[in-house]
Amino acid sequence: MHKKIYNTILKSLKRDIKLPVCCNTIRSNQEIFEILLQTSFLNQFIETTVKELSCFSEEICSADTVIKRIKTYGWKNILQDFKTINLQLFKKWIDRPKGKVYLAVDYHDIPRYIKKERDWKPRMKNCDDIDKIVHSRKQSGTHNFHRVISVDIVEDEKFTVNFEPAFQDVDQGKMPISLLENVRKLVDIKAVLFDREFFTAKTLPLYFLIVNFRGYLNSKPFYDPHGPYGCGYGILGSAEDIREI
Repeated sequence: MHKKIYNTILKSLKRDIKLPVCCNTIRSNQEIFEILLQTSFLNQFIETTVKELSCFSEEICSADTVIKRIKTYGWKNILQDFKTINLQLFKKWIDRPKGKVYLAVDYHDIPRYIKKERDWKPRMKNCDDIDKIVHSRKQSGTHNFHRVISVDIVEDEKFTVNFEPAFQDVDQGKMPISLLENVRKLVDIKAVLFDREFFTAKTLPLYFLIVNFRGYLNSKPFYDPHGPYGCGYGILGSAEDIREI
């Protein structure tokens, strides 16, 4: 992992996320964040990271301690803190684009492995995140996922400017519009790119530049100068065919 990026993120986590600790706590929040960062960079489980680090030192925080500290603080607080950190990093971004930018909206599915119910040996542990799981086509051996929707700047320099978890009871057609309303306050939008799966969302308006990354849907241009995002001309087509008319 890039040392500069690692240290920047670690510094932000230490400054803005105040995980609850007791007066007699042995493990500091910095230890927790270091494990979480390595887990994130390597795209693996917390237990795997702890096991790897234990090969180099016996004084490593256990996976149960990390998970308990996170759960005590609550995912809503963590999400809000992450958004605060992300906004601060965006405002300090030296190479931030000055003019209008292309944005891309996409889903990011994180596999969640759940054992099937069985009569002969009932599970002793209940899934406490079952209401936060969405179902989609099978990937990586499962149909169950934690889903995040993000809005990213996709110019030469890229940046994730907004993000939100998507649950079962969320209208995933309206959510991208809500995210873009917030992004609109930060950047000037030239056009917004969507993957083909967003075509099923009936709430998406025509004034977005909608892109099917695997083939052509419609090569005819459209124009809506009065759209709230000021996209102007656009084209429906493949990623290689993106251009202003």
